[in-house]
Amino acid sequence: MQMTLRDRLVNNVIYAKMSEPISKTAELILSSSNQLEVQKATGEFINNKYLVENLQSIVGTLLTHQAKKLTSDNFLGLTIQFPDHYYKIDVTQPDRIHIEHYKINHQSDYVQV
Repeated sequence: MQMTLRDRLVNNVIYAKMSEPISKTAELILSSSNQLEVQKATGEFINNKYLVENLQSIVGTLLTHQAKKLTSDNFLGLTIQFPDHYYKIDVTQPDRIHIEHYKINHQSDYVQV
C-alpha cells in the first residue's frame, strides 16, 4: 500500500508528550492577489523574514498542489519539526494560515504519531 504525502508527513513527525508553547505566533493572510502576507505576528516572526518566507513557501506549495488536484490529500495543517522546537501550522481557514511555535521539553517521553 502506497503512503500518501499526508501519511508520510504525519508518520515522520515526532511530537513531545509535553511541549511548552512559546508565546510566538503568526497569521499569514491570503491577499487579494493570492499572495500570503504576514498580518499578525509576535516574537521571531517579526524579525525573521527568512523564516516567514520559508514557511510561506512550504504552505503555498502544499496549497497549490491541493488546488491543482495534484494530490488527493486535503491539508488541514502540518508540523515542521526541529531537534528542540517545532512549528504547528493550521490551514483549516481558507483565507489565513495560523502558525504556532513550540519548544520541546526533552525530559518528556516521545510518542510517534
